[in-house]
Amino acid sequence: MKHYFLKRVGLAVILSTFFSCGKDFLDVPPSTVVVRQQYISDMKTASEFLNGIISNLTQLYSTSNGVYADLAADNVRPLETETDKELLTKYKWAMIVDGASSSQVNLNSLWLYGYAVASNSSFLLEVIGKFEKEDMEMAKQIKGSALFLRAFAHFQMVNIFAQPYFFSGDAMHMGIPYITTSDWQSPVTRQTVADVYEKMVADLRIAIPLLKDGTQSVNELTITRNAAKGLLARIYLYKRDFANAKILAKEVSRDVPIMTSYNYPADLFTQNDKESLFRLPPEQKSFLALYPGYYFRLLSQLFATSDIAILLNERPNDVRKSWVAHFGSNWTVTKFPTAATGAPIPELDYYLPIIRSSEMYLTAAESYAQLGQEDSARLFLDAIRQRADSTALDCLAIGKALLDTIYKERRKELCFEDFRLFDLLRLGKGVDRIDALPGSSHLPYPSNKAIAPIPLLDIQTSGLQQNPGY
Repeated sequence: MKHYFLKRVGLAVILSTFFSCGKDFLDVPPSTVVVRQQYISDMKTASEFLNGIISNLTQLYSTSNGVYADLAADNVRPLETETDKELLTKYKWAMIVDGASSSQVNLNSLWLYGYAVASNSSFLLEVIGKFEKEDMEMAKQIKGSALFLRAFAHFQMVNIFAQPYFFSGDAMHMGIPYITTSDWQSPVTRQTVADVYEKMVADLRIAIPLLKDGTQSVNELTITRNAAKGLLARIYLYKRDFANAKILAKEVSRDVPIMTSYNYPADLFTQNDKESLFRLPPEQKSFLALYPGYYFRLLSQLFATSDIAILLNERPNDVRKSWVAHFGSNWTVTKFPTAATGAPIPELDYYLPIIRSSEMYLTAAESYAQLGQEDSARLFLDAIRQRADSTALDCLAIGKALLDTIYKERRKELCFEDFRLFDLLRLGKGVDRIDALPGSSHLPYPSNKAIAPIPLLDIQTSGLQQNPGY
């Protein structure tokens, strides 16, 4: 096992260097292309390279990147005395334009690693055909995985650096560049959000039949068919294609049902978690990232807001109330387990959820409700509600009240998992904080400050248009 992860560390370093010396974040210099071409010499090294790309993916959730959607919304807040710029600028919607990849006042690092994943996934797609005769099934799995990773990286970035799909009604507003080549000389432009979504859907539609069935292995960074379906269901939900979101979410929930109340929530994010469709290994095995537990428990710099804590505690028999705990006058986030594998730092020792079947149940519930099939919506909703609270009665809500109940349940179940801001924006809602630091109680919808600025280097060297308001 040690040898396996050392390989991943070495690859992660190689992949990181691809983006450390280019003229901007979107470029891969020629010398780097040579390194990649020399490294991948057969199916085995192609598989190792894929694991290296997934290691880069952990950086999308490192430090404040992994808590951004909760921090910039209403689930998490820093202490009033906090002086950490990395937290405060995102919490106060005060990010500024900067050229440094390690800047603390914006999300440049997420852009950097997002395009690292996209470019290297594209490179793997370009070369894998050379080795497919060695093992056709493995070649399919690698290709499907690379397509999944490319779509996922762009999905994260389009949510952070562009306004939501229906911001302009037809999604023709500025999105992000969608990278489908490893050619560092190819020009890049900001495509429309509609174009970005179309390309993500296309990548995943190709990926799904190539990928393996089953669930993600504990000891492998395997991307499964259900993971790709789950991501595609999420994308359809965000673009309000409820018919397709419903179909996929229903398929996934049938194949990977939620855990029962017997092992929920204790087994979530541990080796025994049976409902994760895609997750990242514990922080200390990735060797690259500092997951949210870094802020929630190790440093105690971020706390749950009182309103999410009250929501989790509104029913005395809801087991999710254990996800927050009193810490003086604050609420500590205790959702993620500690010491899941026996690694040296317990607070960082858990599997980071990216897609899980609970989300699919809630996606199915919302999609059914939006399509007017309310009996089916309540069926999926109650599966989540009654697993968490065995005394909860069947939901009888209809119309808007049913949707509001689904949204509330989604906020509870997925809290602290990097969804909240994106959910508010896709629903056309602003941020209204009950528990807020002074001067940070409201962000209207729409707002220029709801999205991050494009890194300065790509404005200057690639000619990308900056987001309004920066």
